[in-house]
Amino acid sequence: MKREKLIITGIGGSIEPRSNTMAALKFAMAEVEKCGAECILFDIRKLELPIFNPAKGVEQGGEKLKHFLDAVYHSDGYIFASPEYHGTVSGAFKNVIDYLEFLGSRKPPYLSNKPIGIIATGGGDISGITTIQSIINIAHNLRAIAASNNVAIVSSFKHFDEKNIITNETIRRRIKRLAKEVVDLAGKFKHCVV
Repeated sequence: MKREKLIITGIGGSIEPRSNTMAALKFAMAEVEKCGAECILFDIRKLELPIFNPAKGVEQGGEKLKHFLDAVYHSDGYIFASPEYHGTVSGAFKNVIDYLEFLGSRKPPYLSNKPIGIIATGGGDISGITTIQSIINIAHNLRAIAASNNVAIVSSFKHFDEKNIITNETIRRRIKRLAKEVVDLAGKFKHCVV
């Protein structure tokens, strides 16, 4: 029996053109592919969605938003990546995630029983930790399952070279572990009905 390919979607980045957060997410998604899953990547900077207004409906984001919502809904698992600003996710990241509210009327709603791995980056010595907790809370509200091997990249500017490649082997190893966990969980939960 041929096993169908899992689809893992990455959502994240920052508004900065040279985003450490996006570089970390791309590294994670490359690892997801090595685990045999199909990858979809949404860079929040390129989505260019307007400020979320539930009263305006899905039409406010046009075809780009409809494609985003359909791709996210039909995925088997996710990796969310946000920079940390003032102790939580960036406004741009949160704005994109707010659009997932439009998945609430689908059956099953939101991201029910699907795993979300989390990467958070920040410039401070302890940055990223509270952002991971914020995204765990978001995951639970989307009825998803937060992975356990989430990655905070503290003092992130120290861990990327001039080409925006991760230079810290420990961080690379932790992201690889996170990618594998998300793929493994997605496979286990794919046909789970709750």
